Amino acid sequence: MTELFPNIDQETRDRAKLVADFAFMQNDAMSAVKILTEYANTCIDEEEQAFVDFYFNMRFEELRENM
Repeated sequence: MTELFPNIDQETRDRAKLVADFAFMQNDAMSAVKILTEYANTCIDEEEQAFVDFYFNMRFEELRENM
C-alpha cells in the first residue's frame, strides 16, 4: 500500500486519532465538529493540515458507512 503522508510522524497520527475518538464520543455533532476544527487549526504546516483533514474525513466516512 502506498503511504499518502510519509512525512507525518507517529505522534501526530496518534494525536489525530485521540482527538477524533474524543470528538466522536460527544453527544451532539456540533460539539464534535468544534473539537475537530479547533484541533485542525493548531496544525503547524500544510502537510500536517492535509493529513488531519484527510484523517478526520476518513473517520466521518467510516461513521457514515456504519450507520
